[in-house]
Amino acid sequence: MNADRKIIVIGELGIEIPVDSTGKPGDTRPGGRLLNIALNLAKDGIPVEMVGDMGSDPMGDLVMRYLTDNNVGVRSVDRYTDGLTPVTFDFGDRLVRYATTPADQLDVVWPRINPGDLVVFGGYYSLDERVRPRLLQLLSNAQEMKALLIYLPGFNPQLAPRITRVMPSLLENMEMASTLVTTTADLCQIYANEGNDPVRCYRDHIFYYAPRLVNIDQASGRIEVMGGTENSSSHTSLPVSTLDGLAQSISQIISKIYHNQPLNN
Repeated sequence: MNADRKIIVIGELGIEIPVDSTGKPGDTRPGGRLLNIALNLAKDGIPVEMVGDMGSDPMGDLVMRYLTDNNVGVRSVDRYTDGLTPVTFDFGDRLVRYATTPADQLDVVWPRINPGDLVVFGGYYSLDERVRPRLLQLLSNAQEMKALLIYLPGFNPQLAPRITRVMPSLLENMEMASTLVTTTADLCQIYANEGNDPVRCYRDHIFYYAPRLVNIDQASGRIEVMGGTENSSSHTSLPVSTLDGLAQSISQIISKIYHNQPLNN
């Protein structure tokens, strides 16, 4: 096994502010599933490089501090001057996002990719027309270098209320990945009512694109693995109904793939 193996996480960088039922904002925290997964993996001692961009503003400084304090590599994080770092207010039943992004394409220094590295990407960031051309170049290079690509297709539906608009890019992402990690809510967003049956979704839709699906049902805490060398079901003790619990659970799945461990325990 390559001793220099690492996990490269590509995703949006931002800040999230929870708002309680009285309208009182809570403490700021790093926002976005991919960003929190990067932080969790680095806390477990896995070498992690973050790829993304954000503004050269105080919110961006705060995100950068989260990353560096937790030993996440930031060489491939671009700080743009003609926009603001995304800030999302979490009202519990809805998310309100404020962001001003540059018109130029994603302009980051590519991370060095070695055989056996894991490249984790997803969210709306991987579908954004501004980001996508550069992202596809990076993912194609990762495939050539025999890295393992893991795709997390879930994103805030408010960013793309018409799934048909982004479906071609979403399917192309699936085709590049060897493993999909989803929630049942993600599958419902993509496949409507069929998403309530992850096994059916894998058999009728996903199997043709990606060989393995790992799905987390947030209501029951059940994790199902389909394809590859495993077809199994297990439960997580983490509170996957919360954003933090879900990010931790996905991080554990990715960590097991990194360490070449079974996903069903």
